[in-house]
Amino acid sequence: MKHRKRRIAWSVAWGIVAVLLVALWVRSYWWLDDVSPAYPRQFSIDSETGCLWGDWCPYEAAHGWNLTASPAQNGDVQRQFFTTFIDDAVIIGFPHWVPVFFFATFAGMPWLLERRWRFSLRSLLIATTLIAVGLGLIVWLAT
Repeated sequence: MKHRKRRIAWSVAWGIVAVLLVALWVRSYWWLDDVSPAYPRQFSIDSETGCLWGDWCPYEAAHGWNLTASPAQNGDVQRQFFTTFIDDAVIIGFPHWVPVFFFATFAGMPWLLERRWRFSLRSLLIATTLIAVGLGLIVWLAT
């Protein structure tokens, strides 16, 4: 159990990032969120209708941070991977599940790399219960 506290801290930190991204994902169906650090080259990150996208435009902007939230349009937002070039701007987008999957995997990585797999009866029962609840939820939603 060498470096156990570091593994726990690592998993908690990246797990919190993944949970916050899930919260942003759920919020994106009602709100359009835009965060943009304004520098001589404008870059912004937007979240709407289950999709994250970033755009880069080579024009002058005001200094500071811009954070805006407005009601979501739920219109022409693509829920897949996309890249768009408009004049000098570049827009790259992808679904929210991509960074959530990345950070959740990043959170569990130290535990997967450990050589010893020892589970207590309690942790196995908790895992079995969570899997059963998840499968039951899937079946309930499908009907």
